[in-house]
Amino acid sequence: MVIGRAHLLALAAGACLCLSAATAGAKTGALDCGSTLTKSTTLSADIQHCPGTALIVGADGITIDLGGHTISGTNATGSEGIANDGHAGVHIVGGGKITDFRLNGVGMRKAPKSVVRGLTIRRIGAGGVEGEPVSAGIAIVDSPGSQVIGNDVANDVEAYQADGADVLNSRGSVVRGNSLSHNSWNGLVLIESPGSRITGNQLDANGNNGTEVNGGSDAVTVARNSADDNKAIGIVVGVARNVRVVGNTARRNDTGLFFFDLHASVISRNSATANRAGLELAGGQSGSDGNQLTGNIANRNGETGIGVVDGANANVVSGNTANGNLGTNGGGGGINVRAGSGNQLSGNVANANLDTGILIAEDEPGDTTGNSLKNNTANKNRGHGIDAIAGSVDGGGNRASGNVTSPQCQNINCAG
Repeated sequence: MVIGRAHLLALAAGACLCLSAATAGAKTGALDCGSTLTKSTTLSADIQHCPGTALIVGADGITIDLGGHTISGTNATGSEGIANDGHAGVHIVGGGKITDFRLNGVGMRKAPKSVVRGLTIRRIGAGGVEGEPVSAGIAIVDSPGSQVIGNDVANDVEAYQADGADVLNSRGSVVRGNSLSHNSWNGLVLIESPGSRITGNQLDANGNNGTEVNGGSDAVTVARNSADDNKAIGIVVGVARNVRVVGNTARRNDTGLFFFDLHASVISRNSATANRAGLELAGGQSGSDGNQLTGNIANRNGETGIGVVDGANANVVSGNTANGNLGTNGGGGGINVRAGSGNQLSGNVANANLDTGILIAEDEPGDTTGNSLKNNTANKNRGHGIDAIAGSVDGGGNRASGNVTSPQCQNINCAG
């Protein structure tokens, strides 16, 4: 479910096909397919059925205003709606539409501080196969400080991989207020772009993940996004430090929120409901440690509400709610810590789950030690309230009552 960086970085290698090298000035007359723009320009008419790339950026600091018009292609190999290779501070705006190109709707490469705002982009990458460069409605590559704001991208095509937007090796970029939904693969991918912000986007009904943040994207903020009805994961973040994932919603995905190889990060006030699994923190290849999972809601998921698993050690899990989750036979419940050590669970509520409320268990002998439980509540579960492996640390103040399986708590003292 997690994309390889090498495949995505093929975006940077996409060549532009052009009909001509005509240069357009600031005039608003009709432009031909393949025009190169060296001055700020507002379109006065549609540019239709381009057999290659439609418009080419030819200067720094210009604005291309679509003026509500449509730029369309013929799905030619390597074609883009607007191609920018090496020009900084370019703005693509104007509420227009870009459709039917093979590589990208807008491709920004080595174009720092560029802006793509207010566009509608459809049917990019149709027919793409494995081995071709990855297609995207908007591709920001090697372009630090760029902004993708208020766009509507839906590439609901038959393709090996067509994303809504890709931000690669572009430190300090902003992706805000977009609809990146109904794409054949991911809504948004952000890789090797530390210090970026992903806020207030709709990342729904994509063929793979709603958004993936991966590969050294440290100090990224992912906040107030919705990631619903994606085939795989709503929000996935991995191989990063000091990330903030705050106030997002994830519903009806295979997994709502998934984290791996994550360090010293904050996962707070997110809601994960009606997924197969709600919120999962996994160790990955190098472990996940020093993270804070606080104030999240993971209710009514098909299996586990919150999982801390497979080498996720020394994390704080506090003030979360995991109620009414439907997994059974040790595979579900409210909060599960499995094959993880030194985690602190405090002030969580895990009620009315079909399995144990809070489970601390091992996969292999000795792989789960020193997890502490304090002031947690686990009532009216079908299993135990709290079932903790021997050697767990009883911090006191835990409460459990009305659970179907006796005793109410194992290896932890619980008040009624």
